[in-house]
Amino acid sequence: MKQMITRKRIIGTGLFLVLLALLVPTVFAQEARGGDTVVIEAGEVVPDDLYVGGERIIINGTIEGDLVAMGQDVIINGTVEGDVLAMAQSVSIQGEVQDDVRVLVFLVTLGREGFVGDDIVGLGYSLETAVGSQINGGVAFFGFQTLLDGNVAGDVRFAGNSLEINGAVGGDVNATVGSEQDTGPSPFQFMPQMPQTAVIPPGLTVGKEASIGGDLTYQAPETVNIPANAVSGQTEYEQITQPEREKLEESAASKAISTSWSALQKWVTLIIIGFVLLKITPLLVPNLAGILGEKPWPSLGWGTVWYFGIPLLAFVLAGAAVFLMFLFGLIKLGTISLTIGLIVGAVLIVVFVAIFLIFLYLTKIVVGYALGLWILRKLNSSLAEKPLWPLVLGTLIVIILIALPYIGGLINLIIAMLGLGTLWLNRQVLLPAPVEKTT
Repeated sequence: MKQMITRKRIIGTGLFLVLLALLVPTVFAQEARGGDTVVIEAGEVVPDDLYVGGERIIINGTIEGDLVAMGQDVIINGTVEGDVLAMAQSVSIQGEVQDDVRVLVFLVTLGREGFVGDDIVGLGYSLETAVGSQINGGVAFFGFQTLLDGNVAGDVRFAGNSLEINGAVGGDVNATVGSEQDTGPSPFQFMPQMPQTAVIPPGLTVGKEASIGGDLTYQAPETVNIPANAVSGQTEYEQITQPEREKLEESAASKAISTSWSALQKWVTLIIIGFVLLKITPLLVPNLAGILGEKPWPSLGWGTVWYFGIPLLAFVLAGAAVFLMFLFGLIKLGTISLTIGLIVGAVLIVVFVAIFLIFLYLTKIVVGYALGLWILRKLNSSLAEKPLWPLVLGTLIVIILIALPYIGGLINLIIAMLGLGTLWLNRQVLLPAPVEKTT
């Protein structure tokens, strides 16, 4: 039971950042806008993906691709034909999103005319859908509370304190909820300019008009009253006792502290090494980041080749060394045989140490610097002109991404491949320039 609850919480926490990270290689080529207030006017059509940063972002027109937004308030009154990926204080969908919505947000609301063509996946404080709204996929939300007054065609997955269902859910509902003992005053109620949220009773509430087309499975400290005929499938309850909750929370807190401290150490290490590189070879990291920004896909392709090619090359070299040692041993040249073995062994050790350092540090520094530089430039920040700040921001994002459970290793692999490919494409930086012959 503990593993199941923990898994849901981890998955809910990581999904948004993971999916956002997988789009990083394509970010450099798309349309971007920034400013205090960014408005896509009614009738305006953005024929591509839109990356936007601002205090207030209002979409009244049409975006034919994805919307990737970072700001205080994101308001969608028009149409987004692709996905919406947002990090904001609030996201309000009054119009139409034809694909997925993935958010890291305090409050996300779906208005009466709001429509989402696929899933809503989020981490935040509150998710609220109004009567008349429609989600054609499923909902996966990890946060404090969720209110579903609208319709959801797929499954609902929730982990938090309060879940209230008053609309129709076409699939299964799987929820981990709290109780009145877990509820206290909101830590955000005294903060200025925080959006107002619905007041949802603690635990699980299934309204009289609600309908669940599949099974209902919930974990809670106590059972709840489910209206007759509200659930078409089976209803399964699993009790969470207070000691179990305390142990789970203590274990999660301890793990979170340990993970955060480890990530902080890695981040500081990357900053120090990157700073030294910027001082010793000022053009190396910026040049590599520039190549990555211009050629992300070729970098990934060549990086993949070298990632799998290096072990093969090492195997071939080691095999050749063993063969030569055996050959010279047959013809009674034992000293030469030993010398060749020592030389090849030393070369392999040096090569593997260098590759290890490149994998461990340089690839993350290059990818982080490129990402941080891109973000600062799109936000029109003067900090983009100071090499240290792209390094600090970008490596922080990299460390967060690779620390994510389950697919952090995959992201780390992608970063390593991008870095290796960029080194190959810009190998003249590392190799001495050819000397021109003079006549």
